[in-house]
Amino acid sequence: MKAAFFGGSFDPVHIAHLIVAERVYEELGLDKLWMVPAAQSPHKTDKQPAAGHHRMAMLELALQGQDHLVASDLELTRGGISYTLDTLEQLWRLHGDSLECLYLVIGADNLASFAQWHKPEEILKLAHLAIVGRPSYQPDLPQFVDANQCARVDIPLCEISSSEIRQRIKAGASFRYRVPDSVHDYIIRHNLYRS
Repeated sequence: MKAAFFGGSFDPVHIAHLIVAERVYEELGLDKLWMVPAAQSPHKTDKQPAAGHHRMAMLELALQGQDHLVASDLELTRGGISYTLDTLEQLWRLHGDSLECLYLVIGADNLASFAQWHKPEEILKLAHLAIVGRPSYQPDLPQFVDANQCARVDIPLCEISSSEIRQRIKAGASFRYRVPDSVHDYIIRHNLYRS
């Protein structure tokens, strides 16, 4: 099986996340792509995301009917700070018998800080990088990253962010069309991000 791990806060999951997931799946000819909400992002320790069960429920709603895109609660169940290395190791333990190749989905803008991630060289022993970004943006790879271990996936410009969505909700502005309808309705029903 050829698969990818796409991690993030998904607070909330939005249309751009789904475009990235679908594009990576298609471009790399994957069998499966796991979308994994972080329990606590190591890069956002000063911010408290919505409760994990809400983020997981929204992700499951967004992926309903998509067998190739799978919401996984690995990091939420594990708890604590969600290090990419720990999740990659867990994916290999769980799926190693059928896993031939595993990609880590990473934004081209995140490559600049990749060297500061928790044990980046160990990450590269477990996964290739699926670098997503705008077609015009050509990031420099960190010196320790082998270009042969990277796949470039161009994504159309889609200026949607979870933080902007949360701000709009807090301000009482419309956030429709930025998230799937099912996620929009879930946020309203559970009164998320209002304060």
